[in-house]
Amino acid sequence: MLLSRSLLRPCEGTVTFYIVSLFCAFAPEYCLVLIVYYYYFNDACACTETWRLFLEILNNCLIIIIIIIIIIIIIIIIIIIIIII
Repeated sequence: MLLSRSLLRPCEGTVTFYIVSLFCAFAPEYCLVLIVYYYYFNDACACTETWRLFLEILNNCLIIIIIIIIIIIIIIIIIIIIIII
């Protein structure tokens, strides 16, 4: 029912979508929360193009988060090595 209603209306929430993408670029710690918010409140899956872009943003955010985690782990290892020496 919700899906059929969503398919009848034009794709909405593009402004919100770009706000989410900006937050993903500059504040990755809030990225996943914003994506979940965007998905549930703007019905992103109703529009194929928006859904494709949405998945691209999700992928980019996860890559950024993984890189940050790896950098933090490397810094912790370096600090431990310095303390031991």
